[in-house]
Amino acid sequence: MVWDPGFSSVLLFGGYIASGPSGATFFNDTWSWDGSDWVLLAQDPAFGPRPREGHAMDYDAVRSQLLLFAGYDDGIFLNDTWFLQISSSP
Repeated sequence: MVWDPGFSSVLLFGGYIASGPSGATFFNDTWSWDGSDWVLLAQDPAFGPRPREGHAMDYDAVRSQLLLFAGYDDGIFLNDTWFLQISSSP
């Protein structure tokens, strides 16, 4: 999770559900929290970062974008870097 001052909201990427019929389920969707509602911003398994948890996120104020690094996906440690530029508020 990271605070995005351009949106005046918290952004969340990824995560997982630890138990289920087939074990853990990892996600690669992006959500915005404005203090009262969650809004789905992006969810496309064919494009963008692969599903993960345990990653690091930060906001780059100079470029007005989010930075996502590394993480873990069901037995695989990831070492990739992604930038997310959001052009309009949710």
